[in-house]
Amino acid sequence: MNTIEQQVIKLIQQYAVNGDVAITGNTRLFEDLGYDSIAVIQLLVAVEEAFGFECDDFDECTEAFESVSAFIKFVRERVEYAADKN
Repeated sequence: MNTIEQQVIKLIQQYAVNGDVAITGNTRLFEDLGYDSIAVIQLLVAVEEAFGFECDDFDECTEAFESVSAFIKFVRERVEYAADKN
């Protein structure tokens, strides 16, 4: 079974322009992986669909794109919040 981290990394790789970069927690989505605004939206939609949550706070969402570890933390918190609501 895939962990949240593994699933998120797979989705991050899917939308990365620089696909040959080794992904670590410190990997930056824009600077290292070549993300642009379209890739950000695609990734956000993909994780919302994969994990069943919606990002309502745009500022909070954009801060999550600083690094891979920040984005994984963001997704994990949303998944846990959604689970607590149910």
